Amino acid sequence: MNERVKNFFISFLPMFFCFALQILVSIIVVEIFVVFILGTFTGSSFSELLNFVRESFSGQAFNSGTLCIYGAASLLTTGFWYKKFLSKKKGDFHEPGKPYEVLTEAGNTLKGYNLLRLFVGALIAGISLQIVMNFLMAIIAIAFPDALTLYEAVSEVAGIDGSSINLISVIYLLLGPIAEEFTFRGLTFGYARRALPFIGANLIQAILFGVIHVIPIQGVVAFVMGLVLGYIYGCTRNIIITIIVHLVFNFSSLALAYIPIGEAPPTGFFIVLLLSLFMAYIGVKLIISSVPAHFNNRERRDL
Repeated sequence: MNERVKNFFISFLPMFFCFALQILVSIIVVEIFVVFILGTFTGSSFSELLNFVRESFSGQAFNSGTLCIYGAASLLTTGFWYKKFLSKKKGDFHEPGKPYEVLTEAGNTLKGYNLLRLFVGALIAGISLQIVMNFLMAIIAIAFPDALTLYEAVSEVAGIDGSSINLISVIYLLLGPIAEEFTFRGLTFGYARRALPFIGANLIQAILFGVIHVIPIQGVVAFVMGLVLGYIYGCTRNIIITIIVHLVFNFSSLALAYIPIGEAPPTGFFIVLLLSLFMAYIGVKLIISSVPAHFNNRERRDL
């Protein structure tokens, strides 16, 4: 099989692996939880047992705990996979007139970076992008009210909606973004980049990043965010940077959950949206400009 075709199909494997891992973790957690339920149940009838089981499985503790275990398992497995991927020195898709690039030249270290510029840029970009995504969700909710209702219900049950956050949910908000960066910007983008130009590889990883989130409205937001993170990774070749931006993005959602963006007047709505887009652009430019000069001088930038 042609090497490019092979890498194209392999680029889909990380997403399928994550789906399979979610199912496996859910089965294991359910079995453990059932044993725990049977050991703590104090009722006397089968109907009481069924009610107790239903309440337990729909509770926040079970759902956020499952997410946390999945996040840890995903981080360990995809992190190991990404490390193995980097150890195989194979070139990117070679475009005529452009330097021949090697993905394993990715500098996954912050040595030599302008750290102040990097972290200020990541803070501005992460928060601004979260505001933009909230506006996007508000616009989608106007057209499809049920989509937002489903998203809010799932977020509340999982304990990641900002109003019912717990320690387990915080742990997942730390583990999840790191695992997702290894999976999509590291592996999916990496394999796809060996088969396609940057635009094609970035589009594939962003689409699959949206698909893995399942819930439609969250999938749209993840797709758009995936494009931005893919752009940053393509420009910096540094997974640490996209992890930082992703973490800022996720945690800023906890504070912004209390801001009723959808209730803003139309004029204010669009002014804040445009301002947020501009600030997101400034943040991304700051991040890219923090890259060491010797890296930029290689003339191996994708875009």
